[in-house]
Amino acid sequence: MRPFPIMSDAATAKVLVQSVRPRNQWEKFRAGAGPERQAFTLLELLVVIAVIAILAAMLLPALARAKSSAQLSTCQNHLKQLQTGWLMYLHDHEDQIVPNKDGADITGKWVSFEGSWVLGDATVDAGTTNIVNGVLFSYQPDVGIYRCPADRSVLLDGSARLRTRTYQLDMWLNGSTNYASLPPYMQGKYSSLKNPARVFVFIDSGNCDTCSFGICPFGYGYQWESQWFNSPTDRHGGGANISFADGHAEHHRWRWPKSTAPSPGFTGQTVNDLVDLRWLQDLIPKE
Repeated sequence: MRPFPIMSDAATAKVLVQSVRPRNQWEKFRAGAGPERQAFTLLELLVVIAVIAILAAMLLPALARAKSSAQLSTCQNHLKQLQTGWLMYLHDHEDQIVPNKDGADITGKWVSFEGSWVLGDATVDAGTTNIVNGVLFSYQPDVGIYRCPADRSVLLDGSARLRTRTYQLDMWLNGSTNYASLPPYMQGKYSSLKNPARVFVFIDSGNCDTCSFGICPFGYGYQWESQWFNSPTDRHGGGANISFADGHAEHHRWRWPKSTAPSPGFTGQTVNDLVDLRWLQDLIPKE
């Protein structure tokens, strides 16, 4: 074996220093050599901030549209699930449509009656008990589907709590007996519906209160045929989601903004608002 060369301590230190010294500008940069590094200038920082602001301005509207689209789809899916439960109920009850009864209680307050698809009044119900105690709940046992995710309406008790229910059911489908003798007459059996695909059932309401969506028929000479009782919502791109007796649900865009005033509603003040009302009145069951 060849002997190692003997070097002095000073020579050894010189070799070690040379071995770790950066040999080019890139190595100097990686080694963190201070004099070779430069910080961002104020102008460069302002340019970066401006670019971020432009990107945010471009992306935020797109994100808002995506959120609105997702809420519309979720709401429509909720209505489809409720509609499925509605159909399951009548199959279990010899073609009878689920009860949709409301009226004045002993105190004079308008509420949904016991035995209906939901109970109570959505404007004051702080919990979900009146949903769970409805006869439809056992067919779709999820309180979340009774409310539109875009609905920000709050209780009337001043608490700012969100309401637990958004949807109502067409009053002419096994609704209040007060109107049973009036044309186009109350429909209590599914088989009595002449065209289920053209009969609306559940609707995303703008002033949801009791179980029943109040709407006056057109063409029978009634005093209130040009007035909304309950009003549909327009929170989904100026429209509302609606389910139909054949099981499908769809989105309908209104021609005129809709009110959230408490029911009873308001008389249509514009031609387009009246067109909207007539469109929905045409989806009431025919006699």
